[in-house]
Amino acid sequence: MLSIIIPFVVLNLSRLLQTHQHESALQILQEVCIYLTNLGQLQESNLAANAGLAFLDYLFKTWMPVPLWASWSQYGRIQASRILQVSIEGVIPTTNHLEAFNGILKRKHIHRWQRAGKRLRLDILVFLLVRKILPGIFQQ
Repeated sequence: MLSIIIPFVVLNLSRLLQTHQHESALQILQEVCIYLTNLGQLQESNLAANAGLAFLDYLFKTWMPVPLWASWSQYGRIQASRILQVSIEGVIPTTNHLEAFNGILKRKHIHRWQRAGKRLRLDILVFLLVRKILPGIFQQ
């Protein structure tokens, strides 16, 4: 039964990312909710449908308030492109590059200067970032 549920949910979540209006996003979630509720009536898909509905509840409560929705939807990318005065292609849709940089910074560069895994004092951290770490990164 998951072979029926998963493609439908994934397709609609992809549609959700492309929304320009909050009402459209809510409508997509409502469609998925109705679909999963109907599937939940069948004995063989009840468990999967209930898990999907629990996920939708989380999605709605956590990610669908208008300010947060605007930050990850296509609407947010359009707004960012206007503010930055660049084309929509110039607005990166994820923060993966920042997450990766943060990981490298913490595990490779800052880790070298820590003693026994203890946090660096703020003044030492700033000094190391400005004088040692960032010049080394830019040199690479």
